[in-house]
Amino acid sequence: MFKRNIQKVFGSKGARGQFGQIGSAVEPSEGGVTGVFTKDLAEIKALDRYSQGIFATTSPHNASRAPYAEDVNSFNYMVTT
Repeated sequence: MFKRNIQKVFGSKGARGQFGQIGSAVEPSEGGVTGVFTKDLAEIKALDRYSQGIFATTSPHNASRAPYAEDVNSFNYMVTT
């Protein structure tokens, strides 16, 4: 017999500032500040960069750096919610 294991939501106790709209950190914004912090699922995946995949979220030079921690947090939060 298999034991049931309930999946926990990744980052459920994390602060909003630790989660970002996927791809927003590489988008230019007013005042030179980049990144949109959110735990709203619709907002997390709202940008076209989300549809383009991980390379589009890393930098304008694709894969020249690791993904932002906020993007990784948001992705894992979204798929476990």
